[in-house]
Order: sequence, then C-alpha cells, then structure tokens
Amino acid sequence: MATTPLWIPLVVAFVAVLGTFAGLVFTQIWNSRLDERRWQRETECLHQVQAREDLSRTHEYRRAAYIDFLKEFDRVLGIYLSRETN
Repeated sequence: MATTPLWIPLVVAFVAVLGTFAGLVFTQIWNSRLDERRWQRETECLHQVQAREDLSRTHEYRRAAYIDFLKEFDRVLGIYLSRETN
C-alpha cells in the first residue's frame, strides 16, 4: 500500500490559501477601480447639474436687475418729463 508523502497535501493546501488570497486581492482592486469610475461619473454629473443651476440663477438675477433698471428708468424719465412741462 503506497502512501502519499506529507509535502504533497501541504503544497496543495498552500496553493489553495494563496489562490484564495489572490482572489481576494483581485476582487478588492477590481472593486476599487469600479468605485473610482463611479465616483468620477457622479462627480461629473454633479458638476453639470451645478453648472445648469448656476446658469439658471444667473439668468434670473440678470432678468431681475433688468426689470429693476427699467422701472428706475421709467421713474427717472417721468421725473424728467414732469420738470420739462413745468
């Protein structure tokens, strides 16, 4: 009856542990790359949303300033015209 030398099961066990560890490292690296890409996409999307909001807000501020200018212009024009008639 032939017996298997002790070093063969030890090598097989060592290879299994190394394979498990290599799989763990590979999975962690893969997931961190995916997370970086996802974070970049979310950041880019957030920047685009903020840019649109800034543009909209700027448009509203310009519109409000233009309306205020026209109201003031009408008021000053009314004062000027009332002085000319008197």
